[in-house]
Amino acid sequence: MNKVIIRSISLLSLAIVLVSCAAPSMLDGLWQGTEDFGTIEFKETGEVIIVDNMSATVMGHYEIEDDGLIKFELMASDILRESIQPIKKTLIRAKIVKLKGNRLQLQFIGKDGIENFRRIH
Repeated sequence: MNKVIIRSISLLSLAIVLVSCAAPSMLDGLWQGTEDFGTIEFKETGEVIIVDNMSATVMGHYEIEDDGLIKFELMASDILRESIQPIKKTLIRAKIVKLKGNRLQLQFIGKDGIENFRRIH
């Protein structure tokens, strides 16, 4: 009898872990800045696409760290005057101030103020 209970608890624990790993993040989707910031699209694959209010696009990956910060690892090329500089990796971190329903507030580390977003889809 004890073996049956132990196996049941083990299977239940494994099922909970698998479901939690497969559940989509609350961040997944397209978010529009409410103050001309542009958009941030979080994909369930860990990819992120950021388009600013001037239509400049930066792509990369994101992950939520243990301390609750979002780490953005972005790849971008710098365009200086008439030459294009090599692609470089940029790390940016942001604190999730609020994530509820269709509202997201981020405070980017090293910047003043809070950026407000609403979910588009």
